[in-house]
Amino acid sequence: MKKLAALPVLALLFSCTGDRPVADLAFVDIAPLNGNFQLTFQSNVQFFELFSKNRQQRTVLSELACSLEADGNLEFEHRLEDFGKGGVEVAAGPAENGAYRFQSALQFWRASEDSMGSDQMLTNAELAAVLQGRKTIPCIVRMTIYLSQPYYTKPMHVPVQRILSAMPNEPASLTN
Repeated sequence: MKKLAALPVLALLFSCTGDRPVADLAFVDIAPLNGNFQLTFQSNVQFFELFSKNRQQRTVLSELACSLEADGNLEFEHRLEDFGKGGVEVAAGPAENGAYRFQSALQFWRASEDSMGSDQMLTNAELAAVLQGRKTIPCIVRMTIYLSQPYYTKPMHVPVQRILSAMPNEPASLTN
């Protein structure tokens, strides 16, 4: 009976999201970085501090995720065929209007046809072909939180022309 009484408490703990503001992101810059892209952006929320004060809710993963597909769905559960992703860290340098500045070492990938296979890094030519006819791509910061629901920011729209202008030299064939 005591085990059954603990179930509602555990359910509440796992579903608790707290009072978390949803961050607005703003594109700042993109530049080549060791065969990839260094994307710099600003946020009105220091999302790394949202969970650091709560011992039960720790950040497990934080990444910038970009969709190269028409639907722009960037939730963890949605499988993307063509996408960009990279870890997120606090960036050096001033931000405007009290915003927080972040950066991501972004790479663009094509999902394996086999769910057990490795994703393939897009070549410059493949990336340019996927981006053809687009003006922007949506990117969000998404975080997995221990004992909580995932955290998603609002989408930021990265200008495709800026990505194409920052295209690094062709990387060697890599797998993820």
